[in-house]
Amino acid sequence: MQRIAINERPDWREKATEYGFRFHTMHGEPYWCEDAYYQFTLAQIDRLEATTAELHQMCLQVVEKVVASEQLLEKFRIPKHTWDFVRDSWKQRQPSLYSRLDLAWDGQGDAKLLENNADTPTSLYEAAFFQWIWLEDQLNAGQLPPGSDQFNSLQEKLIERFAALHQQHGFQWLHFACCRDTEEDRGTVQYLQDCA
Repeated sequence: MQRIAINERPDWREKATEYGFRFHTMHGEPYWCEDAYYQFTLAQIDRLEATTAELHQMCLQVVEKVVASEQLLEKFRIPKHTWDFVRDSWKQRQPSLYSRLDLAWDGQGDAKLLENNADTPTSLYEAAFFQWIWLEDQLNAGQLPPGSDQFNSLQEKLIERFAALHQQHGFQWLHFACCRDTEEDRGTVQYLQDCA
């Protein structure tokens, strides 16, 4: 894994706004940064995918233990008035859409799980969509080696997941909710609506 410095696209802010990425700058600071990218080998990508699949299963095992224990529900600060709802949801295997695993990894050794963000949508739009626009622009500008690719298929998998949920549950309406005062949440939810 290598961190490689690169020139930012001169028009990236305008392009971000054009594509609905209005939270590219937050609180006067850039939220999106284009001064470097990370280059992985295919073996490293395969390793990360295997690691994240294993970590996801481990997180599900933790959920199984937590819902079975009032002590753990308290420790995880699950509000007591929601315990029955949480347990029922887990027992019924109600569907989920995605979660984000935050990892620390140097490209060698084992990756360390820092956090599982199963309840926050942040960074989805950027990683699934806007990163692809960056890749195409940088390839067209000759700033990346020919054949460079984005090693994720988040957008495709989201679209497939929405289709599978529709097929399994037959819903006619799908409701999305977010904190309306947060540009990032609104932008991400609008992206999810587009995928749906």
